Amino acid sequence: MHKIPDKTVFLGKKIISLPACESTNSLMISMAQANWMDEGTIIISENQTEGKGQAGNKWVSEPGANLTFSILLKPTFLGPARQFYLNMAVSLGVADAVFQLTGVETKIKWPNDVLADAKKVCGILIENQVQGQQLSQSVVGIGLNVNQKVFEWPKASSLSLCAGMDFDKSRVFEMVLEKLDARYVQLKENNFQKLKSDYYSYLYWKDEAHEFSSDNKTFNGTIKGIDETGRLLVLVEGEELSFNFKEIKFLK
Repeated sequence: MHKIPDKTVFLGKKIISLPACESTNSLMISMAQANWMDEGTIIISENQTEGKGQAGNKWVSEPGANLTFSILLKPTFLGPARQFYLNMAVSLGVADAVFQLTGVETKIKWPNDVLADAKKVCGILIENQVQGQQLSQSVVGIGLNVNQKVFEWPKASSLSLCAGMDFDKSRVFEMVLEKLDARYVQLKENNFQKLKSDYYSYLYWKDEAHEFSSDNKTFNGTIKGIDETGRLLVLVEGEELSFNFKEIKFLK
């Protein structure tokens, strides 16, 4: 069981803990349709059997070793054109917690994977509902590798592997919620400049020359930032190009 955090304004005032479920995001979306759930409600599961990743991918997590949970948000103050700022706030909150817990170099790989020591420790899936000219609700799914030691994918890691120690998952959960809450407060206060500046400070490969691919073509480019809709801006042979998610791959 996870206790209600003391230091949050919005998040975790109601926590639904489950030993197992298929997907916390799917369950949250289904339950939220009844329209009785308060903003900040969390569903957390020790064993997520059909975890959802970006673009239809699966999120695989060792049962009992990690944190898999979903948060219900109601960012009705945020227009659809600025919904990527929610991605920024969420990924920043997780990155803040990962850095404080491990002390290792922490980065955000666009759009919102969190890396520690250049390996992925957290995946984030945000599913938005839009009504008219505003977001009506957002379900934020977070899979954070905490104490898992072995991964099939060589680019994956955990807080434990990065820090060389095991963690109290309840304490990690509490800290992540505190950091997420602080960033969500910034978002509610329309502090877009601060969020974008901090996102850039964490942005993986920013202002570095690297190899990418798009449309089956390989090229060298330099990440310069993101535009207002969240597209990645890459400088290629003197021209700044923009890419949506899944339109560009990071190579080396």
